[in-house]
Amino acid sequence: MTPSQFRHPKHNEWASFVNNHPFGSPFQHPDCYELFLNYGKLKPALFLHFDSDDYIDGVISAYPCSFLPQVSFFPQALISVNGALARPYSDLKEDIESIQHHLIMSLADMKNIKRPLIEIRQMNGVSISGAYSGKSSKYLNLVKNLSTKDIMLNTASVSRRRYIKRVIRDRFETDVVKNTSDLQEFLTLLIKQYRSLKKPYISPEVIKGTANTTEEQDSFRVVVTKKDNRVCGGAILGFCRDTCYEWYIVSDRTVKNSGTAVTLGAMEYAMERGCRKFDFMGIGQAGVDYGVRDFKMGFGGDVVEYERYRV
Repeated sequence: MTPSQFRHPKHNEWASFVNNHPFGSPFQHPDCYELFLNYGKLKPALFLHFDSDDYIDGVISAYPCSFLPQVSFFPQALISVNGALARPYSDLKEDIESIQHHLIMSLADMKNIKRPLIEIRQMNGVSISGAYSGKSSKYLNLVKNLSTKDIMLNTASVSRRRYIKRVIRDRFETDVVKNTSDLQEFLTLLIKQYRSLKKPYISPEVIKGTANTTEEQDSFRVVVTKKDNRVCGGAILGFCRDTCYEWYIVSDRTVKNSGTAVTLGAMEYAMERGCRKFDFMGIGQAGVDYGVRDFKMGFGGDVVEYERYRV
């Protein structure tokens, strides 16, 4: 971060709390909060809980997304992924539930006309007890084992392995974005796709900030996939502990096999970073058709049922 940018005074303690929490994720890490605060027009939400010695023992943060994230007055959603986190070392379940309840109620108080939707996505499969336990919808997630390259390849379906061979043959390459023109091509693909699907997305300025802060933060990376030196897709990836999270991903459908190439490239990059798991961050709602579910399932992995809570 540059001197003019905000760094939370409890950054290091907060980061340690998340990194050492069994359900920690990059979306509850201070890096995520600070990226949105420093680069986005729509501001994130944060609530920290402290014990009697003034140490952090709970956190919930939520990032904003919108159909028009460049416009601050347009209605937005606040999304909290894998929050609220409460101290995992407590022997008293009541303590954990009390901290979670306090944090969730604080986040819920931010709901208004400008923020008509606040949602908690427990993609780690952990349910929230208490007041919001009955206000959820069931969704599906897919988590793939990246322990070795052989496992990564051999757990894919036969047809997906054929596509992977074509990707290797056609010399697709994936790496962290390194210049403005490649980043802009990726953003153009991403915005076009999300607008055509009529789905909200995060601010392009936050994505640019993510790409430009690789020396200051280590929780997120923007990678692009190229064929013949042409950008044909990319992904925004999050990292925590031994897991890579596929936050946003897009491919140029005019380039044959680019969808497989982008996902394969993201997984290979994650393995280079030492990740042993790849979280696809959702394959749709249980019992409801979802366009890319079959595509993602082709890479193999364990299906996890999780819940989304409207607060």
